[in-house]
Amino acid sequence: MITIRLYTLLLLALCTISTANALEAEVAGMKFTGTGFLTAAVGKVLDGSVHGLSDAGYNCPCQLSDFSHASVYDNSSLNLAPDSKLGLQGRIDFTDKLSLTSQGVSRGSQNGQPNLEWLYASYKIIPSTTLQVGRKRLPLFYYSETQDVGLTLPWTHLPQQTYGWDVVNYNGVNISHQHTIGSWATTLNAYIGTETNINSLYEKTYAKNDRNDARWSNIVGGELFFSKGWFEGRLMAMTFQAQSRAVAGSCADTESCTMGWGHKDRWIMYGFSTVMTPHDWVLMTELLSAPTIGIDNAYVASASVGRHFGKWLPMVTYSVYEQTLKDPTGDNERHSNTSAVLRYDLTPSSDVKLQFDHWISYGGTSFPSTYGNSNLLTLAYDLVF
Repeated sequence: MITIRLYTLLLLALCTISTANALEAEVAGMKFTGTGFLTAAVGKVLDGSVHGLSDAGYNCPCQLSDFSHASVYDNSSLNLAPDSKLGLQGRIDFTDKLSLTSQGVSRGSQNGQPNLEWLYASYKIIPSTTLQVGRKRLPLFYYSETQDVGLTLPWTHLPQQTYGWDVVNYNGVNISHQHTIGSWATTLNAYIGTETNINSLYEKTYAKNDRNDARWSNIVGGELFFSKGWFEGRLMAMTFQAQSRAVAGSCADTESCTMGWGHKDRWIMYGFSTVMTPHDWVLMTELLSAPTIGIDNAYVASASVGRHFGKWLPMVTYSVYEQTLKDPTGDNERHSNTSAVLRYDLTPSSDVKLQFDHWISYGGTSFPSTYGNSNLLTLAYDLVF
């Protein structure tokens, strides 16, 4: 359940909302802008094939809503924590070319513990080219940069099979360039960096009480957005080296008591996304292939169809995750989710959404006994202020 810490943060956010949509101030020639976002969500697992304490340590029937942040709906009467969050963002413009941006997020799934997601400096080399240095969101998918801002999403939570990875941020350098080719608008973004994830939340979805650390080093990637009229596409390619380490149970809170970092595995990721909005329709696809050199291959995909009726948006989404291990004795993981969501825009800066998720585990032996099949109903209120 959500602790008093998160309730206090939500109250402070609501007080801020009543005064202004954004905070702006200018001191000594420097301009400060502050904004925020809020998602208040509640959910209930209606039924499932796993009952009691699962292999991962959760009270089931249960369903995952976010691998990356260990957001799990369990067998409570009502779950208030997994998808609730509060985020605050601040930006300082030192000049018309140089700025500093930071963003912190407090999540219900982590009992309101605040976490620094962004902290980077931007320098506009020329009007169409920007260099950024610091901590940013790792651009794996179309919604990666805005995935914490519920108002930007048509769902109460992102498709679980697609957006669930153990690293979602990176520390490094990126450069972006905007260009127009005929009637097409393009943005090219290239980046390098690294990230070490201590006490990985992703790993806790498989073993709630264990500690495992993850490290992605030598990250090199790029993405290309191209748009024209109601069509937008995105291509992505990235490579990195992944390592993990387990921490001994008798000293899980100390850095020194570990089993050491494991072997570096080279990953290569290829992604393709489309967003099409002809007339009142919304058609979206997301594909990602993630082979590990010499070990296995992971494949994820999602497709969505929806239509606007004034302020209403009903949408259906299908997402799937498939892992194929090259070791014939390995335990492959395969599962899918079908969701139906109904969104209503209250104002330009707020909405309410109702979503039903139907999860099916159809591969491997471990995952079906950990989460199995389940049905989940969630209700969310999103606000940007």
